[in-house]
Amino acid sequence: MADSNGPEKKKRGPGPRPKALHYKSLTISLPPQDIDRLLEQKKQTGRSRSELLRRAWQGLPLTPQVKRGVLSVAFYRQLVRLVKSLEELVATDEFGPATQGQAQAKLDQVQRFISVLNEGDTQ
Repeated sequence: MADSNGPEKKKRGPGPRPKALHYKSLTISLPPQDIDRLLEQKKQTGRSRSELLRRAWQGLPLTPQVKRGVLSVAFYRQLVRLVKSLEELVATDEFGPATQGQAQAKLDQVQRFISVLNEGDTQ
């Protein structure tokens, strides 16, 4: 016996279920030197030929594909913790100016390294 207090289940209209949109394939012909360039870009970027052609058509950069593994994420988190620790060391007055200067220099190096990593991810 159905619960009369609950909302009624919406019924689907008659006919076949709607189909998902699929990509259409396209066949193109390229001269051998363009094929060689495409295959070289495929090796360098790790992207498929189709993806490289789609990106070129859309005017997107043909940069290497970024693959972050668990170890890469853990390494990045350790770098962030290192930055926090160095910032605390620079801000504290418990150590002399020489130690604070060295900590500031290391902090600048690590932040530059992190910015280089982040620039690679945005491409």
